[in-house]
Amino acid sequence: WFACQRQLKGGDGGTLQIVGGGGGLFGRKVYAFDARSAMMAEHARREARGVADALHRGDLDDDEDAAEWERALPQITTALVDYAPSSPAMHASAHQQLLTYALRDALLRRVARNPELGLRTCWLLQDALLEGNEHAGAFGDGLFRACWAASQRSESCGESAAFVGALVRLSESLAKVDRTKRRQPERLWPLLSALNDWLAPRALRGGVAVPLLDASASRELRVLRLDVERCRVMPSRARAPTLLYCEALATGLAADDEDDEDDDLGNLNLDAEARRWARVVAPTEGPPFDVVDSFLDPRGRADYEAARRGELLRRVYKYGVWEDAEAAARAASPYGSNPGWRLASFLVKADDELRRENLAMQVVAALRRIFERHGVDAYIRPYGIVCCGARAGLVETMADCHSVSHVKSQLKSLDLEPDLATYFDLVYGPYDDRQPAGETNRKEASLNFARSLAGASLLCYALDVKDRHNENIMLDRAGRLVHIDFGYMLGRTPGGLNFEDAPFKLSEEYVRVLGGVGSDAWVAFSTAFTAGLHAIAAELHEVQTLLALFFGDGAFGADAARKLGDRFSDLDGDPRRTVAVATEMIRQAHGSERAKQYDWYQWRTNGIEP
Repeated sequence: WFACQRQLKGGDGGTLQIVGGGGGLFGRKVYAFDARSAMMAEHARREARGVADALHRGDLDDDEDAAEWERALPQITTALVDYAPSSPAMHASAHQQLLTYALRDALLRRVARNPELGLRTCWLLQDALLEGNEHAGAFGDGLFRACWAASQRSESCGESAAFVGALVRLSESLAKVDRTKRRQPERLWPLLSALNDWLAPRALRGGVAVPLLDASASRELRVLRLDVERCRVMPSRARAPTLLYCEALATGLAADDEDDEDDDLGNLNLDAEARRWARVVAPTEGPPFDVVDSFLDPRGRADYEAARRGELLRRVYKYGVWEDAEAAARAASPYGSNPGWRLASFLVKADDELRRENLAMQVVAALRRIFERHGVDAYIRPYGIVCCGARAGLVETMADCHSVSHVKSQLKSLDLEPDLATYFDLVYGPYDDRQPAGETNRKEASLNFARSLAGASLLCYALDVKDRHNENIMLDRAGRLVHIDFGYMLGRTPGGLNFEDAPFKLSEEYVRVLGGVGSDAWVAFSTAFTAGLHAIAAELHEVQTLLALFFGDGAFGADAARKLGDRFSDLDGDPRRTVAVATEMIRQAHGSERAKQYDWYQWRTNGIEP
């Protein structure tokens, strides 16, 4: 569809190849468009008629295609706005209009069967129409009205839209308060209490659905009430991202089974591996730790180390581990006895560019599928992002996941070396290659770190992610790294300066966490990175297609797809060549001076621990 539209429009004066990744909406054909080729233009007209016929016949209306419609929804809404009949991209071409109306009709049939998909389409259209696409005019307005009408046929969607809209307005209003005062509880808590009053009668009917799970999923997460005293406004200069905790019900098929690794609801906020490490990092009760008194304690060095470890965990996990907080909330809740009750958490963001974050998570999910198909032992975790209108949305939080800067600041508060290796030594014990794998010991924590470091490094290299300071890198309780905040990627850099020149971040302290060069964890990292590089190169078309379609008719998407291909151009499918390229990349990244200087700059200007 996209390739035909670009060719019928006249291309961009050059050639772009689009290869569909997998079946379903993305097909398996290879397309190329070139403004100078009359033969290809005629081929595009024939192809356009075939695509339109397939959409009109409902070839992609099967239930098994529902998840892929949802996955491609950002690309579909962008394409419909860019190629609206009244847009500059359309030059009264009958074939172009045929394609546009065929895709619109297919989307509306899908929305009629799933009202929640209609609500999400409305939110994405609001965001797409905001970005200088006023030319969509009556077509965009009509599509929005049709999707909205379909969504409002469900009472649940109407309440969801009202609830999410209230949360977004709350975040917007707090952003207008002076930033020295907006984080005060008395600013936030009364507003949330008023929302709880609105939720109370609806909680008796099963709560209000929040769109944190896939619209095509058989399960729902329904909010019963907000845990007001746990909610807070996160630090930000210009915005007021609001962290919310709520009591919710998991409804749908097998609602009580929350440990399925392949289930979105079971992995919401915490996955199975993170749950396995709960008791390892759970803070223990004890008297306040004092360095002098504890060191002079006659019971010995071991007791001193245990007391210091306990104090470190209490400071890092200030609110305790998720399971303990959930158990306490359930015991105190009037709804706690309901089957499917659980604690849930998410961020509300307003006046923020969430589309790029959404694209990054689409790429993360694509890389994860590629790793699974090729058996790559690298860890990479997509977190849920739902666009809820123009520059607003909900973001899934990862429980008991703290920034590396936060961890280091707590180490400094105990007069310890602010180094991740020090944290791993204290919390998980000293590294020993002889420890058995698979248990909750230091070697397994370092192996988890190695797998996540490989996944994060591959993601950062593929998308050219920048601004990798320690507030944008999180550490979970299983010892895994998780990168967040993808505002600077695909050529965008802080201040327009390409200061971070390493392929990815691989500091000396990361190597110490791995147990040094040559350890089992180091070998696991380098092996996973090399295998992942080979797998991505083999299926690069899937990521390139995501980029090209996400940015619609503009040249940026095609340019991003080409640059991605350039970054993997040295790989020709020969495993030996891949090993050589991966080894050179690891050498360049290891202890990069530019990375050290960027961390130092962030520390001096923003107080982020290097």
